Amino acid sequence: MAEEQADLSLLEPIFGEFEAQKGALIPVLQRAQGIYGYLPAEVLESISDRMGVPLSQVYGVATFYSQFYLTRRGRHIVRQCDGTACHVRGAAKIIRAVEKELGITAGETTPDYRVTYEVVYCLGSCGLSPVAQVDGEVVGRLVPEKMLDSLHILDMLENSIEAGATCIALRIEEDLKKDRLTIVVRDNGPGMSEEMAHKVLDPFVTTRTTRHVGLGLPLFAAAAERCNGRLWVEAKPGEGTTVVATFQNSHIDRAPLGNLPATIMAAILSEHLVDVSYKHTVDGRTFELDTAEIRRQLDPVPLSAPAARQWLESKLQEGLAGLQRPIP
Repeated sequence: MAEEQADLSLLEPIFGEFEAQKGALIPVLQRAQGIYGYLPAEVLESISDRMGVPLSQVYGVATFYSQFYLTRRGRHIVRQCDGTACHVRGAAKIIRAVEKELGITAGETTPDYRVTYEVVYCLGSCGLSPVAQVDGEVVGRLVPEKMLDSLHILDMLENSIEAGATCIALRIEEDLKKDRLTIVVRDNGPGMSEEMAHKVLDPFVTTRTTRHVGLGLPLFAAAAERCNGRLWVEAKPGEGTTVVATFQNSHIDRAPLGNLPATIMAAILSEHLVDVSYKHTVDGRTFELDTAEIRRQLDPVPLSAPAARQWLESKLQEGLAGLQRPIP
């Protein structure tokens, strides 16, 4: 997938804030990386020019600190610990399973820039070993299958996008009294035949071109079954596709939902124009967000504009935080 030229106009607010300050190179690089996800060559050249810092010095700082990246990274960052405690409890098996699923080796990014997979040697959570971090959220006491579970919502959303859907509905219901978690992804894509809807649960069948087998849905189905639930696919040609997965919410093998704001933002900011309708319910309390309505209200400002993107992220984070607060 070819990399697009960075939109340097996004740097203007940063220059306006820091241009007159000496010694502000590191915060400028941090803010720039926050916008682009990494530091492209043209961004470093722009920073050098606008701040009056030699390009060699800019590169020197960007390459000295491990927090900076000069190559494009995935929209989601997965870090697997292989320190002593994690290694003796099977981290190597988890690493091999994830490498096989993603079709890359540790330290690489998937060709579609969906996931960057890294191996680190301490996440500070040895008591939960083997442990990993998915978009900043720690997932502990892993087995290979559980590590992959945390990527499934992202995988389903991106399946819909790659199929050509322009509208995706994500529904998550946590019924704590009934001890049931239900996840539904419905899209308006091309759909599929009933026969194919059954076949996509076969790990040796896939419609993707980025890997040879379709491990996403089969693994998700296996994860649901391990947690006393199930997964099924409903689809008709020309009428979109619906995937439903249920879990025993309290089951010890149920993986966390992961960083939902980051997952949803990845779909919203996809290179393909797609709207996401998100509804999340926890014991009767509901948070909803519909980008089609937000897009109409913001027109002509795109959702990818820095201010709009920041507002969306805050809205998602605040909405989910509200669902987790105890009922008075």
